[in-house]
Amino acid sequence: MLQRGNGGISGEVYWVPEPCWPALDDWEDVPEVYQRSSVTLRDGRSVLLYEAA
Repeated sequence: MLQRGNGGISGEVYWVPEPCWPALDDWEDVPEVYQRSSVTLRDGRSVLLYEAA
């Protein structure tokens, strides 16, 4: 299991309307396959991230 630290990852950021989150969680099999968590980007924005459960 990977631990949180100071390393970086590359990825993409998408804007998702609030009403769509439950359907997206179903698509990503939360919480069995992925979990959703909040992270802060280098520019200070807070975003939600799907990571392996």
